[in-house]
Amino acid sequence: MKKFLSLFLLLFAVMGFGMTFTACSDDDGDKKAEEIKSSDLPCQDTDSLYCVGGKIVIPEVQVAEGSGKTIIDVAAAAEDGTAYTLKFRDLNGNGAVDPYEDWRLSVEDRTNDLLSKMTKEQKAGLLYESGFSGKISDGSLTDTVKEGMVTSQVRVALFRDPGDGVSAEQMTTYINEVQAYVESQLLGIPFVFCCDPSTGTGLNSAGSDYQKRNTMEPMGDWPFSLGLSSLSDAEVVKEIGDMHAEEYKACGFRMLLGPMCDPLGDPRWARSYDTFGTDPEKAGEFAKAYIQGLQQVDDGSGNVLVPGIAATLKHFPGGGTNMGGMDSHKSQGRYALFKGDNFDASKEAFKTAFEAGPLCVMPCYSIYMTNWNPTTRTFDTEFEEVGSSYEMTLMWDILREECGWDGMVTSDWGVLGSSAYGLLLSDFGVTTVAADTDLSDPAYTSPTDIPEGAPAFTEWTVVEGLDRRGNVVYSIPQHQSYLIYKYLQAGGHQVGSGSYTMWLDAVGHGFLAESDLDYPAGKVLEMMFKLGVFENPYRDASKANAVREANLDRAKEIMKETTVLVKNAGDVLPLSATSGTVYFDGIDDGVADDFAGTTTTDMTQADYIILRVTARQGNYSGLAGGVPISFQANVYSYNYDEWRHYTEAENEATKDPAVPEDTGDYLVNDSNQANSIAQADKIKAAIAAKKEGAKLILCVFAVRPFLFDADIDVTKIDALLVEFGIYDEQLLEVIYSTDGFKPSAKLPFCIAASDADVEAAYEDEYNDEANKLFNYGVSLTY
Repeated sequence: MKKFLSLFLLLFAVMGFGMTFTACSDDDGDKKAEEIKSSDLPCQDTDSLYCVGGKIVIPEVQVAEGSGKTIIDVAAAAEDGTAYTLKFRDLNGNGAVDPYEDWRLSVEDRTNDLLSKMTKEQKAGLLYESGFSGKISDGSLTDTVKEGMVTSQVRVALFRDPGDGVSAEQMTTYINEVQAYVESQLLGIPFVFCCDPSTGTGLNSAGSDYQKRNTMEPMGDWPFSLGLSSLSDAEVVKEIGDMHAEEYKACGFRMLLGPMCDPLGDPRWARSYDTFGTDPEKAGEFAKAYIQGLQQVDDGSGNVLVPGIAATLKHFPGGGTNMGGMDSHKSQGRYALFKGDNFDASKEAFKTAFEAGPLCVMPCYSIYMTNWNPTTRTFDTEFEEVGSSYEMTLMWDILREECGWDGMVTSDWGVLGSSAYGLLLSDFGVTTVAADTDLSDPAYTSPTDIPEGAPAFTEWTVVEGLDRRGNVVYSIPQHQSYLIYKYLQAGGHQVGSGSYTMWLDAVGHGFLAESDLDYPAGKVLEMMFKLGVFENPYRDASKANAVREANLDRAKEIMKETTVLVKNAGDVLPLSATSGTVYFDGIDDGVADDFAGTTTTDMTQADYIILRVTARQGNYSGLAGGVPISFQANVYSYNYDEWRHYTEAENEATKDPAVPEDTGDYLVNDSNQANSIAQADKIKAAIAAKKEGAKLILCVFAVRPFLFDADIDVTKIDALLVEFGIYDEQLLEVIYSTDGFKPSAKLPFCIAASDADVEAAYEDEYNDEANKLFNYGVSLTY
């Protein structure tokens, strides 16, 4: 396992580069941290990130040639007469070392100085996280993208899809070009590129090929976080986080929209794969360990340089209990339900993760419903019925005071749009916005907390505009300014998506004073200073591709180590090359031939059938009903009056017998069901094809928990393996116990007996299904 360096050594993690730069040394960008020594210079400011043990540690600084910026040399001498030359980037080009350029000073002093030099437009540019629109082809930065950065003042962006076939080297070259361009601007404020979690890989919904959850090809392939929760050692998770950080950094990323600490209460949730499983205590410990690895420091919340990737802990205080397994990206799943009074379990998981000092936190979209009365089937919630980004008890009493956290808050991406639950225009009775909308109509409910100086609800104006397709639409711009005000009031700093103009509009409409931009902009700058990007934002593009390759062997080991042996009737596993004739389904022929002595293409003639399938995949954006975790069940819509799904019988009762094609009022179309039914058909076909004495070895990719439909005879499955992202070769190394490998992972969820058991269980009670086929934590070995 990779050993973590002390804080002293971590401060010297060196960043390499892929362009032409002026540097402070001839270092090749690959020097090991332990080879770089501290100076004997006393600290100018003991709160500086670069002050360790009362002595200055000297960072490497670089500027790009052609940016118009230079490095300033400052002579210094220790008490014993040792001479040093300190280097500082002259980011504003004035020939002097300004406080924000002086890494000897505290983050607070540097932040305040830079804020004093910024325009309101530049501050607003920090307060939204853009979706970066550049596509990488030849690695060059187009004039259009440059102009967009100047106009928008954006300095934090999510790069989600750079294009097909992009290598890590191309990615890094492109991002270095962005850094060089923003360095050439007036204050030289660097760019922070962030990424969605992009290391997980597994079978697609058809079970026919590997796919990533996010389209970031240069990242390495690893099991998903749900798989990591099958491990027992948090130190291994910390090691993996560190290796992931190296892969992200190699491509120029310095911020991750992850990890997810949401304990998985409802197994139907489509985002199960990115959680650390169904045990809240373990979810908190593993999220903490992953953050420590990702940020490459045990506590990144104080005056500590973070040489790794800024973690964004999400979705506070936990979205794994969304109603019926739906997702709060869409209004159908906007509530997080705590029928079992287990809100504290989710909160405590986050409190544990906060011990690692993530640089950022992202609140959940959901409205939190507590104090369930099972007799009346109603909630008497202790929270205001608004999304968590706006809920003061959650964002102040719990996040700040109870969790003791004071870092940057960045929102999920629809918080100022259709996911501003409880604060939408429709929540005030405005169901449609038309040109003649009269908000003075008493039918509408006016917001009661509009700040002094802002227009009253009755004075808000309807504005005509065009959508992206050129259609005429009407909006009320004061409403978005009101949401900005509410978000900032609740302690939010940066919003996902949007633009800098929404913050300026909030000032122009009187919801904010211009000085109100300082606090949130300062929080974003604090994150950037702690990452050290004001000293050196560049990476060495020529070395980028090698990082993923260097981690590949360990990634393959983790694929095997997270694979769970759930059933092994008669000790059918491990197999050997002489075990008999083998039929493979879902495994590449070329790989299979390397393991089995004799193979067949006729299942009925096989002594062993090895079958790979994928669990049924959910719907990320949510449906009007949670997608069942069985392979074949229908999706029924939700009864919001009783906080449950409609039943098949209730749906049948709504059908019109005179209309044969009528599917009923409560049946919801589920586009992935055909693929899922095909997986069930594969299992049933294999069971039916087994000759007497033959053994079926079923391998299920658990993109989320699953269960078997009643028409699948589980007693005919001789061995069951559950995996969370694994190549064919490594899966067969588990099955054949290559080099003596023995599985040890623990199932991170239970396998319930039926959809009815899942439906009856409360969303916030973990692994509490009344009837289980396999228990949480089951772990067999050879």
